[in-house]
Amino acid sequence: MKKKRSAVVTAFLMVSQIGISMLVPVFLGAWIGHWLDERFETTFWFLVFLLFGIMAAFRNVYRMLAPFFAADLAKEKKQQAYWESLRPNGQETETGENEGQESGAQLRRKREELFKKQEQSEGSCMIKSSRQEAEEEFDAWRRSREQEHRE
Repeated sequence: MKKKRSAVVTAFLMVSQIGISMLVPVFLGAWIGHWLDERFETTFWFLVFLLFGIMAAFRNVYRMLAPFFAADLAKEKKQQAYWESLRPNGQETETGENEGQESGAQLRRKREELFKKQEQSEGSCMIKSSRQEAEEEFDAWRRSREQEHRE
């Protein structure tokens, strides 16, 4: 119960801090611009300082929220590195943009070896994806076709 309450209080304080961090620079910039316009009898200082206040407000919010998203960014980079490690060397995408470097059978063997290593290291049974099942069915069909043509 105490953790829930502290999370709610923390969220409320964060929202309040964001609101204050946005409102203060905007109103301060507008007030300074209005004061300069009255003092020098001009009409453009209000807009200039209002824009500075808006930019400062967004900068404040960005600097305040950046640490919260740093953990998500690190997690995303870790996942991206994992997926990059699954690609065979020299292959850009799974669609085969760099075809011709390795045959499809070699790529399948490498992928199967990688899945076996991952299965052994995790100690869990891996469920085949629909794509893997389709590839296996296609390979079986292709082998049966090749045998028919040989006979």
